[in-house]
Amino acid sequence: MRLFFSIAAFLALILSSCARREAKDVAQQSEPTGYSAIPRVGKQKTEPKAASGGENTRDRPYEPSYRTGSLAKDEPQAIYSSDANDAWNRLFYLLFTRRVKVRVSEDFPDAGPFQSIYQLSSTNFSISERRLERIESGDRAIEPFYPLDGPGVRWQGVINAVTEPRFALLERSLRDALDETEQRPPLQRALLQSDIWAAYDILHKLYVSARASEDKARCAKIMVLSAKLVKKLALKPTEVDALPENLAAAARVRQLPNLFAPDSPWLEVKWNPQRTHDFFTDFRRATRVFLKPATPPADKGDFVNRLRPGSIRENWNKKSKLDAVALVTQLLVIDTNGAIVPTRLTYEIQLRTFVEGKEIQLEVGELSRKLLLSDPQSAGLTMFHNKDAAYLPFGGNDYSFASRVPLWRQLGYSRGRRLPEETVLVSLERRCAACHGNNSLHVRTFGTQEENPPVKILKPAEHEHALYVIDRKKAREDFAALQRDWRK
Repeated sequence: MRLFFSIAAFLALILSSCARREAKDVAQQSEPTGYSAIPRVGKQKTEPKAASGGENTRDRPYEPSYRTGSLAKDEPQAIYSSDANDAWNRLFYLLFTRRVKVRVSEDFPDAGPFQSIYQLSSTNFSISERRLERIESGDRAIEPFYPLDGPGVRWQGVINAVTEPRFALLERSLRDALDETEQRPPLQRALLQSDIWAAYDILHKLYVSARASEDKARCAKIMVLSAKLVKKLALKPTEVDALPENLAAAARVRQLPNLFAPDSPWLEVKWNPQRTHDFFTDFRRATRVFLKPATPPADKGDFVNRLRPGSIRENWNKKSKLDAVALVTQLLVIDTNGAIVPTRLTYEIQLRTFVEGKEIQLEVGELSRKLLLSDPQSAGLTMFHNKDAAYLPFGGNDYSFASRVPLWRQLGYSRGRRLPEETVLVSLERRCAACHGNNSLHVRTFGTQEENPPVKILKPAEHEHALYVIDRKKAREDFAALQRDWRK
């Protein structure tokens, strides 16, 4: 009997140790790395090179790498000025640049060895046995203070922003930006205003939540400073009108479709005006849907309404056949009159091109502030394709960046023991499949079975959907709070 209890005690000790180790792992993943101080760097003539990734050589074909796009150093980038210590560059660093611990999928062979797991949105696949690190620049079409959501880490990114030492660094950078006397160019102001406005809305969510009790005073202080900066950065209506139409430039330099051209074969459509992408950005940006028929239809209205029942797969051999679909995110700004207005800036474009009998071609163009500001004619879009790296979402309606997702050990064809949530790096096509199904065929615009009015064809030059999004934003409490705070 004594031996039995000794063995039981020994087993209990082992299990307790394992549990503590697993809990520590979860905590380490949940906490963004954080910075005790912003590293000071000199003026950068060139951007630090990212860690090397896959390369094309004569003897070896391109092989994707999980390291591609990761910064070489964790330090402020020369986004708005060649001086990386510039107040605006420091703000960008605090909002967007992060060290991220990731598990990497089998899509990137250089991350092995791998273990088989089960994940709800992607079923069975393999991820790296070890956690690897990326330094994300954040200079892309994402929200600040990521990760915004995910099992067990809700608010983690924004809580980190109002916790020392980052709170003091963020407050100092906001005050330095507010104290500037020289007005910067309109394009710079539009881009930074969009990011600070996003930060304000996320802080507002924390402020009104039950979680904010211990962070409320610091949260309120950063909100007021952010609101004042949003107002200071406001553009005159004439400056808004003069902002570049970067998607037109992308049609020239990137061979992307010019969706807004008067003679474009693409059709902008609206069926259900409520779009999850708009809701995710708190109605600060407008998400527009475009379709390209395989052949020009004689009756465009009849064509788009034949798409309502379901997916491309269901309509593949029907009259309503598509060559491609596009999702375009349009930037909105606040002008000197305090009004929310649409711009001609494209924040993101997602393209899916369907070729019968072949793999769907995926192209995602995300706004790079540095690229657009250094060369406005470049369109400022960083392009990603099927095999490029992306983060696995924890569900079909998760549009955030570097989310942590629930995982299970693979047990046959189903899930076994639950594992700690992880941030998982996968290929773009695997990320897209989590929302649009295998082969990314599903078109969510027509995925609902609820009764809706007929599909409407919009006039792209009139910003019809953007005006709908603006009306939604003006009715929200977070916009009323922003207006109150910028008057303080």
